[in-house]
Amino acid sequence: MAVSRWPHNNLFSDDATFRAWGLAFSNAIAAAGLVQTADTGQINWGTVTKPGTTYTSAGYEVWRFNDALQATAPVYIKVEYGTGAAAGASWGAL
Repeated sequence: MAVSRWPHNNLFSDDATFRAWGLAFSNAIAAAGLVQTADTGQINWGTVTKPGTTYTSAGYEVWRFNDALQATAPVYIKVEYGTGAAAGASWGAL
């Protein structure tokens, strides 16, 4: 089994650090072999702004596996990016 380290700061005080963290997380999912779906409305890491309130979503991505079983037994994963309990200063699961 492959091992991956997460050296990225999860405390973000501005839009730039939020974008950098989220893009790095998104890239890690892609590096694991998943494929992002092409539907519209997903987060844009070039323009998204950091939420300023607790437990607020900034956007989402939808990922799928890239194997033969996806045609007959599809699995989709939705990742929603946003803030946790620290009023926009840390990430959280929504």
